[in-house]
Amino acid sequence: MSGLSTGESQSEASYEVPEHCRKIRIEKPLGIILEEVDQGKGAYVVKVNEGSNAQNAGVQVGELLVACSAATLKAGKEGRYAETGYGGRPFDNWEIVMFPCIDTPFKSIMQALASNNDRWGINAISVVLAPEKKKGEATVE
Repeated sequence: MSGLSTGESQSEASYEVPEHCRKIRIEKPLGIILEEVDQGKGAYVVKVNEGSNAQNAGVQVGELLVACSAATLKAGKEGRYAETGYGGRPFDNWEIVMFPCIDTPFKSIMQALASNNDRWGINAISVVLAPEKKKGEATVE
C-alpha cells in the first residue's frame, strides 16, 4: 500500500476514514493539548502550539479525535512466551493498530497516544480528526 512508504503500519494504511473526517500523520512531539469531551469520553483539540508539528500538519482547535495509532502487544503469556517473564519478550512482539477514540475513556486515549514510544522506533502518530464539534458531542456522522 502507498501509505507504508510514509512509515505507516498496515493497520494505519488500511484504516477506513469515516466520511467528513481526515487522517494525518504527525511527527513527534505533536504539540497539541487535548481535553476530554463531556462525561469523560472522547477527546478534542483545545490548543495547537505555534510552530508545532501539529500546526504544520494542519490540526485545528476544536477538531474531535476519532482514532489514533497505538502500539499493542501481539501476544501475552502464551505460545513461545509461556515460559518466559514479561521482560523476556523480544522487541518485535508489538504492532501498530488504529485505536478508536469516540466514546472511549479519556485516560485510555492518552495511554494509546503514549504507547507510540520512541523505544520502538515510533517517531510519528497517525490521527483521524473530525471537524469541530461542540463540547458534549462525541459522535461522528
